[in-house]
Amino acid sequence: MPSWAPDAITREVMDLVRTRYPQSLGTVDGFAEPVTAADALRAADDFFAHRLASFGPFEDAMVVDEPDLFHSRLSPALNLGLLDPLGLCQRADASYRAGAVPLASAEGFIRQILGWREFVRHVYEEDRTLYATTNALDATLPLPSWYWGERSGLHCLDTTVAQVLATGYSHHITRLMVLSNIATLLGVDPHALNHWFWVAYLDAYEWVVTPNVVGMATYADGGRLGGQVHPAHGAVALCRLRLRSRQDDRAACVPAEPPLLGLPRAAARAARAQHADAGAARGAATTGSRRHGGASGGGSDVAYGGARGWWCSDEGIDWSFASGTVGLTSHDQSTHD
Repeated sequence: MPSWAPDAITREVMDLVRTRYPQSLGTVDGFAEPVTAADALRAADDFFAHRLASFGPFEDAMVVDEPDLFHSRLSPALNLGLLDPLGLCQRADASYRAGAVPLASAEGFIRQILGWREFVRHVYEEDRTLYATTNALDATLPLPSWYWGERSGLHCLDTTVAQVLATGYSHHITRLMVLSNIATLLGVDPHALNHWFWVAYLDAYEWVVTPNVVGMATYADGGRLGGQVHPAHGAVALCRLRLRSRQDDRAACVPAEPPLLGLPRAAARAARAQHADAGAARGAATTGSRRHGGASGGGSDVAYGGARGWWCSDEGIDWSFASGTVGLTSHDQSTHD
């Protein structure tokens, strides 16, 4: 992945942020993003030359020591107006027609931009008032401190949050299936999660973040954006296939045994205790378990996280992301490539 040394203007802004906002989330250290149209174009050139061909087969993969994998990381430049979305789609199409990349890669990339990003913009323009307040699942818990850097003990969450705090970026599957899925299962207020995305990501603009988080990721719009409730299948999808770390020389997708048809029953004592008194927390948890129980397969209580968490459940099922194993989801798209 290419990087750019900060120019004089960028260094000035970095110094301003350090001195004026010393308590702000994340860090400016190591900032190496393109900040001009010329640099953004070179970033696009690098993606088309070196990663687009492998993007399609692995666009939904999560690998512990490859946070970017074959993603373009062009969304910050795209949302800042440094790149033309139509131009990127045309380049992907031309690459396919020239035989340089497979159809799955060209189609997958174009779909992210033309088929989803532009669609989300129209959804926001049509329903921005709805998305400002809607909360179809009545989720009310505050966002856990895990999202601000405190360790949760969930390897997938801690790894993703650390990456976001360091770089202001993670790709669309970690946003959807890790950050948003865990918050939804906890019963976190979708607007609190939405605010966190605004604060944490370089590519965050209200028009693109709000429909994705409040709509697609948390189902807080009641299905206005899409009819799928991701927590109903997200844990199964994460466990059904696992992609080995690069440290594992097999480096292959292997079935997780046994495949999970429901969610573990672990309680969320740790998350609930962070922000509410015991009585209020128990009430919220009971409501949440009833709310999600039918989607968990067999009507069992949904895991809200908890000290032991998803990946080492009370039922003795090894969901661990330790030893470099990570999830590979089904082909659900977000806007963030």
